[in-house]
Amino acid sequence: MKSLCHVIDVMDRWLLVAPENILIVHCPNGTGNTALLLSTYFLACGLYKSSVSALQYYANCRYMANPSSGGIISASQKRYVEYVETMLYNPNPLIHTSTVILVDLSLSSVPLFSVNRSNCKPFLEVFENGKKILSTLREPD
Repeated sequence: MKSLCHVIDVMDRWLLVAPENILIVHCPNGTGNTALLLSTYFLACGLYKSSVSALQYYANCRYMANPSSGGIISASQKRYVEYVETMLYNPNPLIHTSTVILVDLSLSSVPLFSVNRSNCKPFLEVFENGKKILSTLREPD
């Protein structure tokens, strides 16, 4: 995340130096990493206020350039775009500046997977002094 924020900052400073400055962002297929970087930049510069809108804009532009491009971003890359949205636009972000030490990890059962491996939805819950302070459990879409 630190590297991503640094690259976004460098991009923004470069574009602000002179109106004729441009950026060219490229990866082998113009998909995952490019989508991640540009979508987070769209959020950071205020072009979009939601990760969904930023990713959709990128997908639309990508599709116009190459209609057979298919999926553009992995689940983990999408989460990073969502993290940036949260950092920028959530009034109460869950960002910690202190070190947290994991003392115990309990798995209540062996994860069950369907044949297509789509039914295992792991999540994390953090407790402090017996009180739940964080949960990454998301309701199904």
